[in-house]
Amino acid sequence: MKKILSIVACGAIFATVATADIARVEMGVGAWAQKASGEIT
Repeated sequence: MKKILSIVACGAIFATVATADIARVEMGVGAWAQKASGEIT
């Protein structure tokens, strides 16, 4: 039972970190595109 809970907890932490990284990359790309073209595309 502990092993299952551990796997679920690790999966949740990994999913949270991965989501945060994806959001950061998208914001970075959006900011770069805005600076490059002068407009939000």
